[in-house]
Order: sequence, then structure tokens, then C-alpha cells
Amino acid sequence: YILTFWYVFTYRDITFGKSSGIKNEKNNILLFFKLGIPLLISNLIGQLIFVVDQQFVSIFFDIDTYSNYAYAYTMINLITVATSAISVVIYPTLHTLDENKVKQRYSMLNSMLLLFVSACLCGYFVLAPIINTFLPKYNSSLDTFKIILPGVIISSSIQVIKYNCYKKFKMISKYLLLSLAAFIIAIIADTIVYFTFRTTNSISIVSIFVLLLWYILVEICFIKKYSCKWLKNFIFIIVILISFYVTMLISNNWLSLLIYILLYLISVIFIYKKDLIVIKNF
Repeated sequence: YILTFWYVFTYRDITFGKSSGIKNEKNNILLFFKLGIPLLISNLIGQLIFVVDQQFVSIFFDIDTYSNYAYAYTMINLITVATSAISVVIYPTLHTLDENKVKQRYSMLNSMLLLFVSACLCGYFVLAPIINTFLPKYNSSLDTFKIILPGVIISSSIQVIKYNCYKKFKMISKYLLLSLAAFIIAIIADTIVYFTFRTTNSISIVSIFVLLLWYILVEICFIKKYSCKWLKNFIFIIVILISFYVTMLISNNWLSLLIYILLYLISVIFIYKKDLIVIKNF
């Protein structure tokens, strides 16, 4: 109640001030709906693509299997919360820039995000022994966790950088269509994989391929129109995915961590060698 009264008093000019009639603001209200509905739907579809595999597991598997699968996504939220915070800052920043500067910085922004999220994958090697020690009932969730975790790199790039750039360039309808196509493909792919293999791991694996396809669709459409650089970032994503999955083959958790960090640093140096100074001074 105290907060309510404080807000009412502080913003009393808005709460009780002069206002235009609905007739005068009709065009603005219609514009808000016209712009807002595609934004809302595209954002919802984006969220659904990332969790469609969860829905398949909840429908076709028992409650214990689903609880372990869902717990893997709960751990992933530790990273997605950070990237969501970045997304909130990115759009106002892009909105203040002219289109040419956004085109110039598109690749660099994507690179910076990929470097950050890829480093966050080290969290797996910290969480794994904690789960094994203190939450042994959720040990099986680690099998799912290590498969779907690298997907955060792809989804973060799409939802933080590409989504905001599509909004900036008023291409949200195109983004909506591309995301809808990826969502339909995800449903079809998960259906085929379930009835073929009937395992949660197979569903997890195909979800990574769907995310990668979604990334390619959204990326191609944008770079085709604005000729932004893309190859280095795409190569980096593929290299990091392979590096992470290769380290998962090593039974020693801490040795896996060291090898992943080494592979990460080598990838950064070789792929972004000329860009590191630019990123440092960005």
C-alpha cells in the first residue's frame, strides 16, 4: 500500500493530469496493437521452440523422467536469466543508433554475446559434482543437461541479438514467419524422433539441430538484406558445440573442464584473432 500511494503521488501528473480522448488517440492505439501483437506472438513462439522437447517428454514419458528432464532446464535458467538481462539493455541501445551503425556492429555484438555464453558453459562442470553429491536423485538430469546446455549459445544469439535487430529494422513480421517455420519443424522432428527412438536423449539431440536451423534461417534472412558479416560467428558456434560435446566423453569432470577451457581459448584466438582488440575497445 505504501508503494502504491508513493507511485500515485510521484506520478500524479500522469495519474490525474490532462489526457486526450480515445477518439484523438485511436490511431496510436491501433498502431500499438499492430506493432505489439506480432512482437508478442514472435516472442512466445521463440520461447516455445526452446521448450517444445519438454512438452514431448511431459506427454510421452512418466513423471519421474519428466521431472529430471525439467530439472535440466531449471539449471539452464541460471544462464538464460543473465542473457535476458542483456537483452533488456540491447534494444534501447540499438534504438538510439542509426541503421548503418547497427549494421556495422551487428556481427561484433553477436561475437561478444557468443564469447560470454560459451564461457558460461563452464558452469556445467561446477554444477555436475554438486548435483551428484547433494541431489543424487537428479543424477540422470545431467545426461539431458549436457546435451541441451550448448543450445543456450544458439538461442541467446537469436533472442538477444537477432530478435532486437529485427525489431530495430521493423522486420518483426519476417522474424515471426521464420520462427513459426522453425516451430513447426521442431514439432515434426520431435514426433519423428520419439516414435523412432523413444528416448529423451534423442529428443534432446534433435532440439539442438532445430535451434541451429532456426539460427540459420534468421541469420540468412538478415545478412541477405543487410550484408552483415556472419561466417566467423557461425564457425565459432560449430567449433564450441563440438568442443563441448567432445569434452563430455572424458570421465574426469575437472580434466574435462580444463580441456574445454583450453579449446575455448584456442577457438577464440584463432577465430577472433583480429577482432579481440576491437572487442576490447568496443
